[in-house]
Amino acid sequence: MATKTSIILPEIVTPTISVVEPETKVAEEVSIKLEPQKPLKRTAPSDWKVEPLQDGNITAYNNETRETFSGSIADFNKLLRG
Repeated sequence: MATKTSIILPEIVTPTISVVEPETKVAEEVSIKLEPQKPLKRTAPSDWKVEPLQDGNITAYNNETRETFSGSIADFNKLLRG
């Protein structure tokens, strides 16, 4: 006579998946004051055509910006240095 055997299968478990959002932190408010930069074309000495005047001053013409300058050499150097 044949005997019946019963097989016990394990219970199927479905895993629970949860999404955890990272904590968002707000940075402190920061205020920045931006200073305008000197235009590079104005400060390049090679862009200027400089000519002496009879009174010891100079006159200068910028080939890039079409700007003209008349005054002392010291003032012209200040212009280039900003």
